[in-house]
Amino acid sequence: MKDRPTNSFRSLLVGSSLVGVHFVVFCLVLFYLVKVVPISTYYFEDMELDLPALTINLITLSDFTVAYWFLMPVFFFLVDVPVLIATSFLQPAQRWIRGCWFVGWLVVAILLFVAGSVALSMPLAFTR
Repeated sequence: MKDRPTNSFRSLLVGSSLVGVHFVVFCLVLFYLVKVVPISTYYFEDMELDLPALTINLITLSDFTVAYWFLMPVFFFLVDVPVLIATSFLQPAQRWIRGCWFVGWLVVAILLFVAGSVALSMPLAFTR
């Protein structure tokens, strides 16, 4: 008879795949805030546009991320990985907590991309 992995080990494997997905999404968000938004910022400065509040907030977030990008991976590994380990040993009836945590991060990333796209396109819509 084959040895089957225990539930906690299987849960840890599923959780580590979720951390992998989080890491990819984290890298995409970091790239967006460090590389894409500053390029648009230079464009807006050259055109001397009056920027809406949403665009100014996105640029402020991007400036903060550019200045402190090296702290973001530390935060990721100090928060996301311990939550993975802690939620891997929950009882099956309480594993919804892990789902809320991991899906919540993905929802925040999607909302950031949508809000960022709107914020970067709003000044261009007013120039015509």
